Amino acid sequence: LDVSRVIEAAENGETAQLEMELGTLRRLTGEAKALAVAAAVKEEFDCGLDKVVIAFWHKDVGALLKSALSTYGVAMIDGSTSHKDRELAVERFRDDATCRVFLGQIQAAGEAIDLSAAAELIFAETSLIPKDMKQMALRITNHTQARLPRVRVAALEGSFDETLQNILMRKWSAIREVKQT
Repeated sequence: LDVSRVIEAAENGETAQLEMELGTLRRLTGEAKALAVAAAVKEEFDCGLDKVVIAFWHKDVGALLKSALSTYGVAMIDGSTSHKDRELAVERFRDDATCRVFLGQIQAAGEAIDLSAAAELIFAETSLIPKDMKQMALRITNHTQARLPRVRVAALEGSFDETLQNILMRKWSAIREVKQT
């Protein structure tokens, strides 16, 4: 792995190059983060959290999260979810108090659904495209949200993942600032 080339590609928004260089590493990192995110969410449920949305990129990461959090009631959308099952998953998360976790694959669940039953979103994995992140965050921040929403991004401290997430978050923040002015 040519770390300087990868950082340069991230800074320049060369997402195709990043996917080619980092695909397997990002999936394995996501799998490692999934278990940590699940542990953190369990602790937050014990402290009173009602519902949470967790975004992921790789199906394997979604499967790990689903297994680890199954006792809390999980609704899930990924790229293989049919239109009808999408609607049922969103409805279950919104209306069923025993369904406390919504797992959404970023591209499959990032648009046209209302997840404002939760005010918490955690990106277990991120997209390399900042607009995908924005769209996913909007799922909990729409006009029906009565609480102050919070969006967090999981990163492995001291790792290459942390460096990449910092670059992506800086770009995402810059896009938000430009659109607000």
